[in-house]
Amino acid sequence: MSNTRRAKNPDAVALIKGAKRPEKIVPICLRPDLNAEIDRLEGELGRQRPSERLIGNAENVRIAKQIEAVREQMRQSTVEFHFRALGRKEFREFTANHAPRDGDADDQRQGINRETYAFDLVRMCLVSPTLDDETYATLVDDTLSAGQWGQMADAAIGLNIQDAKVPYSSNASLILSSSAETSKRPPVGGSPSNGSTGGSQSKSPSTSTTKMES
Repeated sequence: MSNTRRAKNPDAVALIKGAKRPEKIVPICLRPDLNAEIDRLEGELGRQRPSERLIGNAENVRIAKQIEAVREQMRQSTVEFHFRALGRKEFREFTANHAPRDGDADDQRQGINRETYAFDLVRMCLVSPTLDDETYATLVDDTLSAGQWGQMADAAIGLNIQDAKVPYSSNASLILSSSAETSKRPPVGGSPSNGSTGGSQSKSPSTSTTKMES
């Protein structure tokens, strides 16, 4: 008999009516140029003489604060792009409207119009922020690097073609199992519970087998 834990069969109709399509948030820093400034400041820290201490040195503290200030600027320049998958029917119609171009071998191999497919799919799946067409085009064509655009395109495509499963969190599992084990342990220095054979017990003088020398 399987030991796999399964929930009781839920109300499928209610779940279908309240179902939501897969979503994903992709954070994109729009000031990645500041990485160069962080590299420069890190280089200053690395040029200290071996005799100088890294921690407790006033100059190093000043540089460290500068690094954190730049990092905060990068965090403040990060936009969270929120994507949601299309419905199955809508996605099929979208794909059909982006058929491969005649004479383009790469299009034919992938089964899509590579020029328009990702650009339009990301646009359709983007929930927030709300962008007008001009701003979206500027973002994609002029602002994002190829790597950043790849993150957004992968998210939009993946949401529509990949299976949506309940994710497993190894960190959460480790934390909760450790917490459960800790809660079972008796408090340090506490007396054993009723019926416990633990703890030291002093012997009664009347039951001691030690004889006093005359």
